[in-house]
Amino acid sequence: MKKERAAEFELEDQFGKRVTCRFPKNRPSILAFGDREGAQQIEGWIRPIYERFGPSVDIHGIAVLREVPALFRGFARSQFRRRIKYPVLLDFEGDVTERYGYAAGKANVIIVDRNGEILLKETGPATPEKLQRIYRALESLL
Repeated sequence: MKKERAAEFELEDQFGKRVTCRFPKNRPSILAFGDREGAQQIEGWIRPIYERFGPSVDIHGIAVLREVPALFRGFARSQFRRRIKYPVLLDFEGDVTERYGYAAGKANVIIVDRNGEILLKETGPATPEKLQRIYRALESLL
């Protein structure tokens, strides 16, 4: 079975910093996508993953914002800046979200190896079983 290749991308976070995700890279990556509904589920994934793996993995939160009209994008960015202190990549156009096959209304957590191959994708709220699959996938890469 042929592995799926991760899309390379460049997005800005809420602080205006451009972040580029290209492969190969030094560490495995976790891409955590969320729209308004899915964002509620992200912390249940990211907190335990970060507590377990810390800086040995790159974690990128990506806000799915293609529904935000151009007129309100500055306001949306300022809300992220005010409410969230860690960087969140803002996908206003929806290009990155679409290339990763985002399932709307739920968190989408994707594990990408150093070479850019997608190893695992989990959606919805974190459960102990889903987190164990994520842990095993990441441990196999470290």
